[in-house]
Amino acid sequence: MALEAAGSGAKIIALPELFLTGFCYDQPFENLPPSSFGPFVELSEDHGCLILGSIMAGNQGPGTMPGCHCNPGPQITVNQSSESRLGCWYNLGFCIEGGRVHFRPKIHPFIPERPYFQGGDFIAPIETSFGKIGLQICYDLRFPEVGRSLALQGADLLATVAQFPISRLNQWRILCQARAIENQLPHISCNWAQGGGSMITSPLGEIIAGADPGESIIYGNIDLEARDLFRRQVPCFEDRRPEVYRL
Repeated sequence: MALEAAGSGAKIIALPELFLTGFCYDQPFENLPPSSFGPFVELSEDHGCLILGSIMAGNQGPGTMPGCHCNPGPQITVNQSSESRLGCWYNLGFCIEGGRVHFRPKIHPFIPERPYFQGGDFIAPIETSFGKIGLQICYDLRFPEVGRSLALQGADLLATVAQFPISRLNQWRILCQARAIENQLPHISCNWAQGGGSMITSPLGEIIAGADPGESIIYGNIDLEARDLFRRQVPCFEDRRPEVYRL
């Protein structure tokens, strides 16, 4: 499906949370850089697109850790905004752009994940040729602080990859729109097929494209000029009073 989307001209392709494995903890987790990324790196290079998602991964040696950006070969460059924790495992978000892979850990592992995954300890947008991507993973969507931190750090759009159950589909949709509206950012939200509700949302909270449960591809155009116009019309970021909030 990623190949089909890229062949149709998509430039930012989002895949669901843990799309390769699901939450199957009885299989080996991947070390960094993941060997499974080869086909996706080739796809990104061939079509000039970004590929977003998450995997089970961890660091088994010095210099292999979440918060790094690396080439698909053995050389890894550590992002200095995170501390290395040897032997930790993460639900690890990624962004592939050509031969470069960026990682961002899930900040809030959900209850069943906690025996297996460490929560991430830093939040930062990913610099790409298509702008700064604010990547969130599933349960992180329920914490407005994550999206707001990404927005305040200059994210051009938000992207959430998830496995929300269909029983919480209405909550998923409202949360996706809320994160877009409150941060005045476009929001790409990719949920797994069984849950449905993947959507592309404008900074005004309008649903540009949406999906029902079941495997599908949705397409939509993101207009950053419209984002900037809306921010001038409703200057929420200029009118913030963080000295009063006491968070």
